[in-house]
Amino acid sequence: MRKHPDYSAELLYKMMMPDYIINMSKYHHVKLDLDLPASYPPVDGYQQLTMETRLLAIVDIYQALVGKRAYKKSWAAPASMQYIDQLAGIEYDQEVWDDFYQVMGRFPIGSLVQLNDGSQAFVPNVPEQDLDRPQVVIVKNAAGEDLIHQIFADLQVEKDLSIKKGLDNQAVFGEDLLDVFTNLRIS
Repeated sequence: MRKHPDYSAELLYKMMMPDYIINMSKYHHVKLDLDLPASYPPVDGYQQLTMETRLLAIVDIYQALVGKRAYKKSWAAPASMQYIDQLAGIEYDQEVWDDFYQVMGRFPIGSLVQLNDGSQAFVPNVPEQDLDRPQVVIVKNAAGEDLIHQIFADLQVEKDLSIKKGLDNQAVFGEDLLDVFTNLRIS
């Protein structure tokens, strides 16, 4: 398993792919702290990693956390963002993380959140200004009842509402998750 970066880089080299693609393939598991056991393959210095490789390292861990795996439960997007945020500057390039975080937001699109009034809502859009106050579509009321016509709320405008915590949307909606999210009806 730990040899896949070397094997893929060798294949891409034989295919005459550009150097930055080979760099991404070979070094996407290299950590900012090269002495960490999870940092591989060996490299002379972190500066050998291109900006694309540093971004791919973050995308790779994010996808590994939120993605379905036979051997682990997938993480909710907000929990994944919080976890990687704690590793930024230690395992991952802080500047690249800051850019990724600004694009994805604390609550990435599709995140399910619980609001301070007890209702549950999806995040359909990540704001550029205040990442803690995105737009939401409320799908369950405080009693946990599904809303037939969901309610749109811009948390940057609706100051009495705020996000209390991120939820595991798969645990809440199970197999119906995609249907619920793609069939939002806003009133």
